[in-house]
Amino acid sequence: MDKSRIRLVWLAFLVALVVTVYLVRSLRLSAGILPPLDLKHLVGKTDIIVVGRVAGVREGGPALARTASGEFPARAMTATLQVDAVLKGQSPGRSVEFGYVRPEEMIGYWPIGAGEYGAFFLKNAPSGFAVVDPYHPYVVAVPGATVTGRTAFDRVVAVLASALESQTASRNVHVMARSALEQTPGPEATEALLMGARARREDVRYHCVAALLRRNNINYLRDAAEILFHPPAGPEPDWVEDIALGLSGVRDPRAIPLLSEILAKSPLVNARRSAAGDLRGMQDPKAVKPLVHGLYDTDIEVQYFAVIGLAVKTGAVTEWSPAEGAFRTDPHKYIAHWRDWAQAQGYAPAQQIP
Repeated sequence: MDKSRIRLVWLAFLVALVVTVYLVRSLRLSAGILPPLDLKHLVGKTDIIVVGRVAGVREGGPALARTASGEFPARAMTATLQVDAVLKGQSPGRSVEFGYVRPEEMIGYWPIGAGEYGAFFLKNAPSGFAVVDPYHPYVVAVPGATVTGRTAFDRVVAVLASALESQTASRNVHVMARSALEQTPGPEATEALLMGARARREDVRYHCVAALLRRNNINYLRDAAEILFHPPAGPEPDWVEDIALGLSGVRDPRAIPLLSEILAKSPLVNARRSAAGDLRGMQDPKAVKPLVHGLYDTDIEVQYFAVIGLAVKTGAVTEWSPAEGAFRTDPHKYIAHWRDWAQAQGYAPAQQIP
């Protein structure tokens, strides 16, 4: 190989190395130090929670963004917020300024731009106020919302519920409000999602139904089942898949009859997978017979859930509960065994798929 070709090979190697290091570092930053939203803890740490719109931001000098993964170069920023309501603390007047830092690279800090409207979580600082959590400096809100509640946390949840129910808010606002509520445990957030499940907008309503299913709330399971039995014709809305996947959060034994129907009848493979996974994980003996439907499913993952579920529920774990790799190598061995068992128990479906 001549010298020019050697140089090209080395150059390609170095470029690939740099790209790999950059990607690994980016993934580490985004996956390793981005904490989930803990709304109740965040509310507890704040000195003041202000609802309003960012009128403008201005840049200061260099600063550091201090994270669990190290320090990163940043710029000191100041935002001016026009105040519409105060959910916690003393009113700062018609406007308030607060400081934050803007990293020079993406490390998970949530950006704050002019025009953003929300409930901002602030703490006392030597120069006035500063954001409490740079990853979650605010939650979305909508202007004009009537906000009530006994505690600051109740009022923040009410702000999110108002954003979720708004007929004029953008899809992005709805998504962010629902995401914040879904990450928030407790009855307050569940009640807000239940209100969202009655919203006029179809996408909001059904995404909230999916969020409730992930919380093991089955109030709207019948509505979800009807969607999964008869999905809309034409291009499938994203909320159909969300419901199918959200179904995997159900653990309430009262859901067994509907889960059984979904496993037996839904044309959506992810819905049948979720239902089979739910039934596999339930301790109730009523989940045994419905799992037999999974043995006759056309999807190998549904079949695997059925095999594992039946093995666990009948105490045959040692021989007839294979690892997924072993099952995929010879699925017929295990499916045939459990079909024979189901026949002997009188559990075989009336309409069987070969």
